[in-house]
Amino acid sequence: MTLTIKPKNFFMKAKLRDPHFVDRAATLGAAAESQASDRQATRRQSKVDDKAKLCPMKILYGSNTGTCEALAQSLASSAPEYGFTATVSSMDDGVSALGKDVPVVIFTASYEGLPPDNAGQFVQWISSDKKSDLEGVAFAVFGVGNSK
Repeated sequence: MTLTIKPKNFFMKAKLRDPHFVDRAATLGAAAESQASDRQATRRQSKVDDKAKLCPMKILYGSNTGTCEALAQSLASSAPEYGFTATVSSMDDGVSALGKDVPVVIFTASYEGLPPDNAGQFVQWISSDKKSDLEGVAFAVFGVGNSK
């Protein structure tokens, strides 16, 4: 029995490139890795010729444990390498702040089918009649889970 609704005959297989990444994800912003992150950021910044040419992108996260926030921050730090300048905030802070001209990436987990603590208002907003505001918004959702 599943706790989520999915389209009929819809199947997806995902495979982590680095199976230990999720275990380390919560420590991405830790001081132990800050030197390596600084070196990577310097390399990424050198690849971006003109910051004015970067396209905006919003990254929202819903997380109780910090893993989704760490993944969001990681994506934001690599965004300039791909031509984007990213802003990161919780899903609740992103309520009704989505625009058709800015792509949105959402990292979230669910807890027994319930939203994370910092995503309840977002879920309520997206379930309301105002969801028509989402027409034309380019978005991606990354559902984070645990195989244990």
